[in-house]
Amino acid sequence: MAQCQPIEGLKLDDKSRAALERIRKKPQLGKQLGGMISSGIFNSIFTKSRVPQAGFNITQTDWNLYAEAMASIPTIVRQSMKKEINMMFLHYQMPGNRDHKHMQFWRNMRNGCEIR
Repeated sequence: MAQCQPIEGLKLDDKSRAALERIRKKPQLGKQLGGMISSGIFNSIFTKSRVPQAGFNITQTDWNLYAEAMASIPTIVRQSMKKEINMMFLHYQMPGNRDHKHMQFWRNMRNGCEIR
């Protein structure tokens, strides 16, 4: 994690706290996505057929595509987190929402500073 200067007097508002909660949940959602992809594959192989057909289904499954899908989940999670951070940074730059301390906080988050 990057070392960033503390922001004196920052009190996160409800919008920022809600965004942080959404960001904290994203890794778990990524795990759930992986579970759903896997269960979908195994469901289509085993639950709709008898043993000989299941063997054929195993050979016909595109395992490379499955591996690519599973390998892409961490990237999807990271990009989703970055999008949330960038949206909050932009929110506090907009007229009527401008708040220098919150902008600095979300800039720090965008640059990889640790939440304490």
